[in-house]
Amino acid sequence: MDTRLAGIEVAGSTCAMAFPGIELLRVIGIFAVVIIHANAVGLFGEWKTTGFVLDELCRFAVPCFFVVSGFFWKTEAIERPWRAIGALAAKLLPLYAFWLLFYFAAEFSELFYPRLYGRDFIVALVPFSGGPGFHLWFLPALFIGVSLCWLSLRYVGAGLTVAACVLLYLAGVIFGTYGDLIGIHLPLVAYRNGIFEAPLFLLSGFMLRRYLPRFTTAQFALLGLAGLALHLAEGFAVSTSSLGHDYSFGTIAAAIGITGLATRLSHARDYGWGRDVLGAYLIHLFILKTVAAHLPVSGPLWALSIAAIVAAVSLGLSRLFKQTPVSRRLVALS
Repeated sequence: MDTRLAGIEVAGSTCAMAFPGIELLRVIGIFAVVIIHANAVGLFGEWKTTGFVLDELCRFAVPCFFVVSGFFWKTEAIERPWRAIGALAAKLLPLYAFWLLFYFAAEFSELFYPRLYGRDFIVALVPFSGGPGFHLWFLPALFIGVSLCWLSLRYVGAGLTVAACVLLYLAGVIFGTYGDLIGIHLPLVAYRNGIFEAPLFLLSGFMLRRYLPRFTTAQFALLGLAGLALHLAEGFAVSTSSLGHDYSFGTIAAAIGITGLATRLSHARDYGWGRDVLGAYLIHLFILKTVAAHLPVSGPLWALSIAAIVAAVSLGLSRLFKQTPVSRRLVALS
């Protein structure tokens, strides 16, 4: 199985040579994710509006990871989905299980930072939410979304799959993201983690690869900017805290536009760090929580500086982990 299915890791040099801008997008994406989580752990302090805006503007990252995953789907996986899903599970689920246990151990031991995760959680939802490693939701969401899309494409065809993904996404936005405004109160895990959000982003990446030549660089740039602006505007409408929201109507346009634009950056350089983004994604929250517990909060510049350092250290650790066959399995799918 090609490890590019993770959207945030690449198996070898072929992808980087063909689409170097996508590798750079992965690296930019991990910095954006750390900024989102810096806001989540309170590093912006009393600068809540600034933290909120930066949080919202960085929300393109994970949607782009999904789109990139779909962009590199292989036709063999769709033609023989059950075998491909089994191979994906064999690589994704052990990785997820290890980091889930790691974050539970770190959280409840309180050796590195005070426990922030409450005891009043629903155990049944932990496999989908990531528990105290709340960023880990991406992995089961990826697995669920990929599985649904592959099976649907194989057995019902592209047309019905597109329609189903659009309807699921609209349901997630209306009853999830906009739920509070219409009197429906769903937990985040119910409408974000896999079934409603991931399929359309993944399928969009698959379709983007097919129709890439039909669009200009300017069109991708305008679509990305317009989508990001709409996402931010929707954030002010739907958010009830200083935290940004995961996805809404503007997010899909932002993710497609930004990923499409990245494919046109033929001279981009990521210096090989794109291959280390998956490991950085998995470990960064531990570093960020530890730093946040021991350093004072002093405003946006401080928060952004810490986020940049944490992202860089996480990338470095990810590369370091790959130096032995055993530790490599903790940060990579291959």
